[in-house]
Amino acid sequence: MITVSVTDELGTTQNLLIGVSGQLNFAADLSVEPGTVNPGGTVVAVFTLTRQDTDQPVAGSGVTFQVTDGPARFIDTDGEEDNLSTGTSPTDSNGTVFVRLLAEEPVESDTVIIKAVADNGASASATFTVEETAGRIEFSGGSPATFVHAGALPAGEIEWSQSYTLTYLDADGEPIPGAVLVLDTTLTSPSVQSVTLGDGTPLPATIITNDDGTSPFVLNFTVTHDDIPADTERTIGSLVLVGTSGDGDRGSRAILFNVRTEDAEAAEPLEISPSSVTVSDSDVVAFNASGGVPPYQWSLSGSGSLSTSTGTSTVYRASFPAGNAAVIVRDSAGNSFAADISSAAPTGLTLAPTSAAVTAGGITAFTATGGVPPYR
Repeated sequence: MITVSVTDELGTTQNLLIGVSGQLNFAADLSVEPGTVNPGGTVVAVFTLTRQDTDQPVAGSGVTFQVTDGPARFIDTDGEEDNLSTGTSPTDSNGTVFVRLLAEEPVESDTVIIKAVADNGASASATFTVEETAGRIEFSGGSPATFVHAGALPAGEIEWSQSYTLTYLDADGEPIPGAVLVLDTTLTSPSVQSVTLGDGTPLPATIITNDDGTSPFVLNFTVTHDDIPADTERTIGSLVLVGTSGDGDRGSRAILFNVRTEDAEAAEPLEISPSSVTVSDSDVVAFNASGGVPPYQWSLSGSGSLSTSTGTSTVYRASFPAGNAAVIVRDSAGNSFAADISSAAPTGLTLAPTSAAVTAGGITAFTATGGVPPYR
C-alpha cells in the first residue's frame, strides 16, 4: 500500500491510498448501510477479505480505511472522533472489519466515498448519500456495547441491554408528538442472533413519540462469538438501527458489539453503566456490567424490579409511584458495585376542574393528578 499526496500553494494536502499487490488471489468487499442518511446519522462499513482460490476468510490482515470524498468522518465506539478521515483495524477470524462513520452537513458534495485497503493490497470502495429530509429522527443514549472479560473468553454468546431515546423533529427543529415510527435493523452481522425491545417484542416494531417528540426504549441484543484469547480487543458484530416515519423521514444509529479480554490479574474494576439515574413512574432503564471477573449476579435494593439476575445486562423497571433504589452487581471474585436510582420529584397535586357549579342532584367528575398516588 502506498499513499499519493498533493499539496497546493496554501499548504493544503490531500492524501489518497493505493493498494499495491503482487498477488491477485484475494477478494475484497466493502458494504455500507444505510445507503442514505440525514446529517448526524451514523453508518456501519463492513470490509471482508477472502482468498479467491479457497474462498476462505483472511484473518489478521491490517485494513486502512479512508474517506476520500464527502461529508463524513470515522467515530469510535463511544461516538468520538477517530482520526478524522482514516482508521486502521485488523480483520477478525471471519476476515471482516467493522467501522462506524458519522454523516455531517454537506458542503460541496452529498456523496461520501469510502476506500479500504488491506496490507496485501486488496482494496474495495463503497458510497453512501447524506440527504436532508423534511423531518429528522435522532437517536441518543446507549452506553458503549463493550464486554470486558478477565482472561481468555471461550466461544459462546453475550447478551446486552441498551437504553435509547428517539427524538422526532420537524424541519424547524420542533418536536413532533404522537407520531407512529417503525424501528428496524439493517446490515445485521450473522453473529447477532436476536434484537428485541425491552418487553421481548422482536424488530421491526412500532413506537409512538410523547408530547415532547421523544420516545425512550430499551433494546436487548444476543451476539455469539468464537474463542477470544487474553489481551485482545475485537468487534464481534454490528448492525444499524433505523427509524422511519410514514412521511419518509428517517434516522440511523450504527452499533458495534465489542469484546476486550484482559490479563486476569490486571482486570479493570467492576462497574455498572449508568452508575446513577433519575426515574419517573414506570420508567425502564438498562444497566450494563463491565470489569471484575464475570459471570455476574444482579440484585435490587428498594422499589422496582429487574428483568434478570444473571448476565452482563439487566433492565430495571421503576415502580408506580417511582421510588429510590439501588441496582447491585457482584462478580465471581466477590466484588460488588451499586448504581443509585433516584425518583424524580413529584409534580404538584392538582384537581381538575378547580371549581364547578352544580344543581341539586347534579353530578360533576373530578380528576386528581401529580402528587404521590394513591389518592383518597
